[in-house]
Amino acid sequence: MVYHYVQDYVHTKDFRRKTKIVTVYLAGVGSGLAAVGAFFLSRRLAFPNPNHALMSVLPTLRANPEVRSIVGSNLKPGLFKTYSYIGGFRPRAQQTMFQVCGEHSSAMVTLQVPPQSKGIPVQCKTLIVDFANGERLVLKGTAESVVFQGYTTLT
Repeated sequence: MVYHYVQDYVHTKDFRRKTKIVTVYLAGVGSGLAAVGAFFLSRRLAFPNPNHALMSVLPTLRANPEVRSIVGSNLKPGLFKTYSYIGGFRPRAQQTMFQVCGEHSSAMVTLQVPPQSKGIPVQCKTLIVDFANGERLVLKGTAESVVFQGYTTLT
């Protein structure tokens, strides 16, 4: 009788120990996933959606007479869109580059947005248009602040 009691006690104690180990392991995995999710969520909330930036800049481009004369008045976003964050862990800005197409031609638009800019319209630090004929139009910022220097030539 004592043998069965000791044997049951050992199995119960072993079961509790395994349960604690599994619980601690799952808690660690869960907290790690929560930390990664919080990081990405905070980064996502710190900057505007790149599509919002694109849509808020299109009316400015449509209103510009030089853009209308070279590309056309019916501007639409093209197939090429890209964005990146600059500044490392605490990004200083979001850089966006996208293509616009019109009746006559197409152009590449470079846009730099600070992290405090949320909602529509997006407040941009840099707005530069590179046309297919090689011309460059600087609407805001400087020509040196193009996202990808030398890669904006369209064929």
